[in-house]
Amino acid sequence: MNAQTTNIEGKPLPQLDSQMNPLGVSKITGNSLLIGACSMRVGRSARMNSHAIVKIIEDNPELDWLAFPECALSGYGVAPILNNINAPNTQETIDGLKRVEMTQRELETGLVLGTSWVEKDGMPYNQARIYDKFGFRGAYNKQLLTTTFKGGGEANAWSKGWENTIFFLDDMKTRRAGVLICNDFFAHPFFTPKGDPYLMWQLARDGVGLVFVISNTICRDPGDWDQINRDWTDVKLRMFARTTGMWIVASNACPEKGEGSNFTSPTGIVNPQGEWVARLEDNTVGVVSHLVTL
Repeated sequence: MNAQTTNIEGKPLPQLDSQMNPLGVSKITGNSLLIGACSMRVGRSARMNSHAIVKIIEDNPELDWLAFPECALSGYGVAPILNNINAPNTQETIDGLKRVEMTQRELETGLVLGTSWVEKDGMPYNQARIYDKFGFRGAYNKQLLTTTFKGGGEANAWSKGWENTIFFLDDMKTRRAGVLICNDFFAHPFFTPKGDPYLMWQLARDGVGLVFVISNTICRDPGDWDQINRDWTDVKLRMFARTTGMWIVASNACPEKGEGSNFTSPTGIVNPQGEWVARLEDNTVGVVSHLVTL
């Protein structure tokens, strides 16, 4: 079943009156926006993570939009998760988000912020929270949680999302963007036994011109899989950008020194021709940006 697609307010998307490319994907041209992708060290303390996020936002006030890695705020695989919702880090995540939101409102930076979050249904989700210059606009919950034919993986940690989220990058609400979280985009064969639903195509056909792909892919035990995983992620980012005619902004976490590598999933920006126009060096904390025209 294809995921449903609504805007961040849950309303049906209006039909686009725009030129179509040969693949049937809408092309929107117009404003230029300075968009950044961040790689940061994501620890197990939401309090510490929130302070790091605030500093990164403050250090990059010129950006229109800035993407942070998967679970950048809460930490990856720590509370709130299904078997550990009411834990100290859950409250730290709530308090840390208030800290981040205060800075976001002050600087009016558009954010795509990864975190584990408990929604109104009482369930935790692996989430991307979306903020434009006016504040919180909605959230996207990861749909393609990692698992195997035998079970396990993220499917044991979070509730599964069920719909795509589309939002606007500009004040006039004409430049559409979407966000996917790691395996939603990469659909790694080992961790996706039911196959790839091609969420990118669903977003493309709904007129999205740019997709944020946020990840937390740290390989702590380098081995024979590293190079082939790197090839998989690199080619898939460039191929989907080229095939759909969309910009892709990829943000991955950075490991602590001596605790693995993010070699397998880059942080950077790919243009609609499938070319890297900005890319951060592996295992580096920092922000790369590019002036994107949609």
